[in-house]
Amino acid sequence: MNSVTLKRLSRLFIGLIVSTILIGAAHGDTLRLLVTDQASGEPLPGAIVTLAVSQPVAPILATVSQKDRAFRPQVLIIPRGSTVDFPNNDNTHHHVYSFSKARTFNIELYADEPGAPVLFDKPGIVEIGCNIHDHMQAYIVVVDTTHVGQSNSQGELQIALPDPPDGEGEALEVNVWHPEMSNNIDFQTRAITAPPTGRQTLTLDIAAKKTPGSGSFGDLQKRFRDL
Repeated sequence: MNSVTLKRLSRLFIGLIVSTILIGAAHGDTLRLLVTDQASGEPLPGAIVTLAVSQPVAPILATVSQKDRAFRPQVLIIPRGSTVDFPNNDNTHHHVYSFSKARTFNIELYADEPGAPVLFDKPGIVEIGCNIHDHMQAYIVVVDTTHVGQSNSQGELQIALPDPPDGEGEALEVNVWHPEMSNNIDFQTRAITAPPTGRQTLTLDIAAKKTPGSGSFGDLQKRFRDL
């Protein structure tokens, strides 16, 4: 484990507590989740949860634009194999880059449209920055399943189950991510126990309140400048 990772882990932490409330259901049900902040107990918008079920998903062409010196959207979910365009709609130049293990790329200083879209062919979290404007930050979440959801303003989401569990005690895995998690460069995987009916409500408690100036973005900028 390198010093950057140790420093990140020393600043922040993630706790994930899974509690289940069983309710009756039938074949073809969904997994209903409520995501809350561990410290405050308040609903946590913007959390992304997937079932750990790999399957072929048709790729898409998506866009992360730059407008008013911000990336839009700040979080984008795409299937593996998709390409993303990075149009610059500002009246200043941008320099978009990432050192993430899921996708490393570097679009040097440009205006208007870059040369070509960027291909994202590995699942994972791609953290993006602008070398000219240090405050600019975005994430591309690359998944290889259709069983994915993002929590709304009430912290709620639901994910279709591919098949009903065979019985009580069957293990299911969920992958959880939020941009304010302590280790936000990858999904956190947790095992849950399925009820016999195949439907459950989960509360996922995430310690997700960063202190000002902390987090991986400073590390991202430092890695760029150390090149």
